[in-house]
Parts: sequence; C-alpha cells; structure tokens
Amino acid sequence: MIFTTAICSSLLLLAPLIIVYAAPAATVPETVPGLAALGNIASYISTTSAPADPATTYNELAEGKCAPFILLFARGTNGSGNVGEGVAPALIRELTSLRPGQFIVQGTNNYPATIPDYLLGGSATGAASMADDVAMAAQNCKDSKIVMAGYSQGAQVVHRAAAQISKSLYPFVRAIVLFGDPNHRDPFPGSLNNNVLGFCHDGC
Repeated sequence: MIFTTAICSSLLLLAPLIIVYAAPAATVPETVPGLAALGNIASYISTTSAPADPATTYNELAEGKCAPFILLFARGTNGSGNVGEGVAPALIRELTSLRPGQFIVQGTNNYPATIPDYLLGGSATGAASMADDVAMAAQNCKDSKIVMAGYSQGAQVVHRAAAQISKSLYPFVRAIVLFGDPNHRDPFPGSLNNNVLGFCHDGC
C-alpha cells in the first residue's frame, strides 16, 4: 500500500512530499527511534539553514565502532565524500539530536556516483559495497539495528544492495529510508519491504 501526505516546502534537495511504502505512516513501528517522526524532521529541516561545511564523509562502521543503530547512507550523483551534501548531513544531524550517542554512520564507499551509473540504474560497485556493509554490521555489531538509506542514485544503490544481501541478514535491517528514489515503485525483497519510508517529489 502506498500512502502519501503533504509536508512543508523543500529543503535544498529534500522533497516536499512524504511517501511511505509498504505500511501507512501510522503503522511504521518504532524499531528505530524517531523513524516515524521523519516527516516532522523534514518539516523542521525545511525551515532551518544547514550548518556551514557539514561533514560529508563517515566511516564509523569501518573504524570498528558499534551503536544501537547503524545508518548506512549512499549519496546522490556527484555528491561529495561518501554521504554527500544536503540530505544526509541534515538527516544525520536530526537523528543524532533525537537519540544522542545511539547512532553511528557509514557512507557507501567504492561508489563513484557518476551520471552513467545513474542512467544504468545505480552503481553496481556501490551496491556491492553497501551489501558488504550490511554483512559487516551484522557480524561485528550483532545487537545493532541497521538503517539502509540513500538519496537519488543512492536510493537505486539501496535497491540493488538489498537484492544482494542474504535472507539471514534481513532481521538486522530494521528500516529503509529513501530520498528522491527513481525506483520508488519497486518493492524490496521479502521482509525488507515491511518498513520502507520514502521522501519524493511527485512523479520522481
């Protein structure tokens, strides 16, 4: 079921509509603190200027860190660092503000985020890298809950990564959050499709 509701005017790259796939907003479980409140976060962000020079590279999982929640984020085409500008820094800022010390962030590496890859449906190497990050998180941080997320081509990367991960890892992935997803009509495999939250312009 697809549920759509309007939210505030767009933030930089963040869309003014919230689209929830697989479950209506009222039934999105609080397995990830604040996930159901992302609509409010988007509204807040849209009226708040981003801090100067926000970090665009996060490798906390690769550095051996663990936390109750692990955000894996794939940037959009031509984005800086490994999480990009605009959407990811704002999302990270608000999630860590909601639950200080409970999130670590890992951007997708080995992902060139080029226009040709976007036109081909998303980077294959980026998808493989994110799938590896899911496996690493599940292996090294067994008590953590994983959130897979991406913006634009990064959302394509999430789709492709989800198709690669083992079914045994599905229980570790507690939420999928997508921004400007070109493939927003495509379901995720198995139980991964149960908790998908998307922010998207009309017709994207």
